[in-house]
Amino acid sequence: MNTTLLLSHRPLPGAEFAGLIGQRWPVVPPSLRTPPRPENRAYLRALRAAEVAAWEAQDRPAVRAFPRLEAEEVAEGRWFAVLGLIGGGAVAYGLWTTGWLVQHWDRFVAFAHRLLG
Repeated sequence: MNTTLLLSHRPLPGAEFAGLIGQRWPVVPPSLRTPPRPENRAYLRALRAAEVAAWEAQDRPAVRAFPRLEAEEVAEGRWFAVLGLIGGGAVAYGLWTTGWLVQHWDRFVAFAHRLLG
């Protein structure tokens, strides 16, 4: 692999790899990042400081850790609780009557005989 391709400056990204198509191990294009080197550490520090300053200069609204619920959301939660209780009551009533039917199966059979003749 030719390492000079990876380290050289390229005006057109990908143009230098045109002759490498079909090789067993293709050359990976370099990252767009600026690698930290002794020559450019001051530049990278200034770039990072400008980035942090721009981030902190943004006007962001204050966000509470635990925001309060709106009145509509509280009312909706109460409706869900009421509907859940009604549904739970209906299931409990169904289980209760099923248990009664199992315990008094002979009465049900006698009623069916009388009804059907």
